[in-house]
Parts: sequence; structure tokens; C-alpha cells
Amino acid sequence: MYFPYKSARLSSLFFILCLLILTGCKVENNLRVKQSQLVGDRQMLETTIKIEVSSCTSHSDKTQPSSSLIEANNIVKELFDESEFDGCQQEGFESFATYIVPAEVGTLSGEEMREYTPGGISLIRVEGADKSAAVLFMLSGEIRERIQMQNKDAFSNDFKFHANIRLSNNTDAELIVFPNSVYIDKLPYAYPPSGDVSLAIPAKESVNIELSDVSSDFLIMHGTAFLYFEKGI
Repeated sequence: MYFPYKSARLSSLFFILCLLILTGCKVENNLRVKQSQLVGDRQMLETTIKIEVSSCTSHSDKTQPSSSLIEANNIVKELFDESEFDGCQQEGFESFATYIVPAEVGTLSGEEMREYTPGGISLIRVEGADKSAAVLFMLSGEIRERIQMQNKDAFSNDFKFHANIRLSNNTDAELIVFPNSVYIDKLPYAYPPSGDVSLAIPAKESVNIELSDVSSDFLIMHGTAFLYFEKGI
């Protein structure tokens, strides 16, 4: 990322890193999850974060990391104690640093959900008494607050946050979901849970779920993005 501005150091990955570039900030989160993990008790899984940097190496010494990469490393470690740097690569004209960070995944009851606060990145399935369920992608309040502050910055108004979930239906039964404001395998879905548009995910097959711009904006504002609904019994 470019580093044209001097700013107070804030304990937020997204806020600091967006200040380091001229043309915008691209942050991408990728999570792979199995249905058996999603319907189980909460657990921590590995997920990746890709962050755009100005370059991977220093312009004056190619054997050394760039200043923006060093700053990215510091902030990711600050935000995620168990983070792991997974390399930096150039993709076309852009460079991206990749990190492995924890994400919390699992099922909560409606009562448990009322007491739940995400500590970072979460994918939570909220199950009702009739076995219906809503699957939510969530961010912690600290991350959201700093993103909102960044979006108000007059010099950096091109913030882009992307979240991709690779869901594997590793069960023996077909999974019927009612998506809302997401792309699934590049196809758009914009119906509420009460709508008639459903998607069948065959047993032993996978789909890629991507937040739409509306879902991403809602996530940053409210901390939760509704991905899809499962009907109960």
C-alpha cells in the first residue's frame, strides 16, 4: 500500500492499512467451512485475509520488505494474536499480502445469540426451536468502528471489503437454503427469507458465497450480514 499520509496509530487492521494507499483499499477475507462444522458447537477455524500493499519489497533494496508490508504485518499481529504471515505476491499490477487468521464458526440458539459478541471474524448459524436457522457473517465492533472512520476520510474514499465463504455440504443430505443479497457461484440472490427463491446444494458438493456490496455495507454499519435462511421442520 502507498503511504502518503501520517496518521495516529490505531489498533485496527483496516483503518491503518487504508491510510497507506492512494487509490483505495482492498481487503479480502476467504473462509472455507464444512456444513458439519457450521452446525456444530463453536470452534476456531483458519481463514485468510488478503490486503493490497504498494509492493512486497523495498524499492531501494529488493531483499527487504516494503514499509507498507512491514506496517501490514504489525497491524495484523496487533489485531490477531494468532495470525500468521503467508507470503506476499504480485497479481497483475497489484501486490497482496496474505495472512492466516482465526475465525469463529458454529451454531448458537436464539437465546445464546442474544448474549453473543464476535471477537473478530465470525460465521454463526442461529438455530430456532423448529430447527430453522439463519446463517450470519459477523465482524467485531472494533473493526467496524475503524472501517467507518476510514470511510469518512476525505483522502481515502475507495474502501473495498470483500468476504468469500466456500461452503462444503459434506453431509449425506441435500441442503436447501434461501439466500439474501449474496452471490452464490457468481449468481445474484436478493430475496428475503420469506421469498420463494431457494437453492439446493447437493450432498458432497460445494458452493462459493460472496457478499454483495449491499451486504458488505450493512456488515460494516451493523456488524452482521445475513447470508441465507434454512427452513425448519
